[in-house]
Amino acid sequence: DDDPLSFTVDASENVPFKFLNSTNELVVTDGSKLDYEAQTVWKFKVIVSDGQGGSASTTITVNMTDVNEKPEPENVKSQYSVAENTTKGTVVGSFDVFDNDKISTAYETLTYTLTGALTGVKGGTTAKDMGEIFEVKESGNIGGARTVQIVVKDQALLDYEALFNGTNATYPVTITIADAKNSIEVTTKIAVTDVNEKHSATGGTFYVLEHSAGGTSVCSQK
Repeated sequence: DDDPLSFTVDASENVPFKFLNSTNELVVTDGSKLDYEAQTVWKFKVIVSDGQGGSASTTITVNMTDVNEKPEPENVKSQYSVAENTTKGTVVGSFDVFDNDKISTAYETLTYTLTGALTGVKGGTTAKDMGEIFEVKESGNIGGARTVQIVVKDQALLDYEALFNGTNATYPVTITIADAKNSIEVTTKIAVTDVNEKHSATGGTFYVLEHSAGGTSVCSQK
């Protein structure tokens, strides 16, 4: 017969697809449900009718293809703080990154880069960038949910007086998170706080001429 055919997805199927205006063109109805990491294959029943009481049903399969999505950083604070002279490897703060993409069967490796110009520094630090003082490391990965930490990279450069900019020792930084194909940047600030450091004194032996007048200098200590 040359009867026009209409196509519908069976009403019992809960799928994000439908046939456009009952034609044989299958379209997406809800793209938010199309997540390769959650479901790679959709199988569902469709019904074909001729409008004259005749119908048939069959099952069709829609295979998902993977898209390498950008990493998703979350819970990044507006500012992190650390005391000067803190030892190398100490955790300054942390945040989360989500990336469920896999290469073969393993979650892909992410790289982290921290940069930040020391604009306005007046204290005479030898550092040229905040990336010389701090670095970012991944400390855990559970199902693509990663814990990421900002840590001290160089204790010797973590000096409040050397980093002082006239007001404080707080500088903006940019953290770049990259996978095999994509990258994303997040910004925050790192504040180096002052510590009341201990003073030291060194004794010694000094000499003064007999009959020296009052006020004569014997020594000078720093």
